[in-house]
Amino acid sequence: MNERESYWYKLILFWVNKRNKTGLTIPFIIGAKSYFEPDSKLDNIFELFEIIRNSNTDCTFYLSKCPDVQEYVIGIKNRNNSMYGELYKNDFTGKVTLITTLSTEILGRNLQSIAKVLEGKYADCLSNKQYSKIQGKWAEYSKNDIEMINAAKNFVT
Repeated sequence: MNERESYWYKLILFWVNKRNKTGLTIPFIIGAKSYFEPDSKLDNIFELFEIIRNSNTDCTFYLSKCPDVQEYVIGIKNRNNSMYGELYKNDFTGKVTLITTLSTEILGRNLQSIAKVLEGKYADCLSNKQYSKIQGKWAEYSKNDIEMINAAKNFVT
């Protein structure tokens, strides 16, 4: 599948460009796959990181802790802001595709260790299909969340 058609790409791009937000939580992204590809299994966190890292898009994505929701989010780096942290390159093109910002250092020093910690942190909400953080608590997608996911599905990139 072309990255421009993949669930995570369309979802993040829609959220950042059309909703003018910074990033989406990892559980939100992972759970949304079932709306884009109903017959596919959900990615685990490390798989999602690797898919993004080896994507062939014009964007550089970042993983950071969002101060608003106090959770880890994936967003798109703006060309106008500098971002510090570990840079991860596409294995095939050598282009930087993912940055783990300084706020993720507490989780680990590489994608695998970061993913392992986040898998533990988000295990309950992922297993309970509570992909959305609403008023400080993990919950099932709201009606607005589902509308946004469906709008992202139809978003032309």
